[in-house]
Amino acid sequence: MIGSKGGDATSKDKKNEKFWTIFWQTGEVTISSSGGGRLQTGLLHGVRGEIYKKNSVVCRYKADNGTADDATRILVLTDHVQIDSVSPHLTLTCDKVVYEGNKKFFKATGHVQVLGTMGTMGTLDEVWATSDLTKIASPSLFNQP
Repeated sequence: MIGSKGGDATSKDKKNEKFWTIFWQTGEVTISSSGGGRLQTGLLHGVRGEIYKKNSVVCRYKADNGTADDATRILVLTDHVQIDSVSPHLTLTCDKVVYEGNKKFFKATGHVQVLGTMGTMGTLDEVWATSDLTKIASPSLFNQP
């Protein structure tokens, strides 16, 4: 682990398709010994970044803290989490979110609210959402037609 006073990283697959970008103010990071000095894992503070679908930004996020694991494509954001989708314009806020890059979806927990032009949904204990926030549901209803 190396102390870091700010930095950024991008998670990509073998076809160079982006999963996410992450920027942080401070943190402790582990850099991959192979792969050109890329972030392998990190405990990060003051984070923000973007979520991608087919190399286009679909959401922007920010949180007080986060962890990123490039090997598993798991991004965990905690404390004052806010996710803003590009289209439709929605904002999801919660205490914690786990983003599974390989599956392209969020698991949001703790004081979850979704705010949009049609009103506010929440406060809920847990919701799952697609990476672009076009589908948001309880875990039991998420995979229903």
